[in-house]
Amino acid sequence: MSLAFVAAATLGAQRLVFVGDYGVYFSEGNPQLIAYELMQKIYSKSDNVAFVIMTEDVKVFTPQLLESVRQLT
Repeated sequence: MSLAFVAAATLGAQRLVFVGDYGVYFSEGNPQLIAYELMQKIYSKSDNVAFVIMTEDVKVFTPQLLESVRQLT
């Protein structure tokens, strides 16, 4: 019975996909989606932001620094 369950789960797992496109959440004529796609064509597609936090202290996990990171995020 366990082998049958694993086989059935494997067949279903083959159809699982991950779509990383934001467009799947909006209808085709959505004005915000159209503006977003236009902005990507003009500039570029970048979904990431990196922050570099520097401290003169040797200790990184101080309450003050951790609070700053919490406020930033």
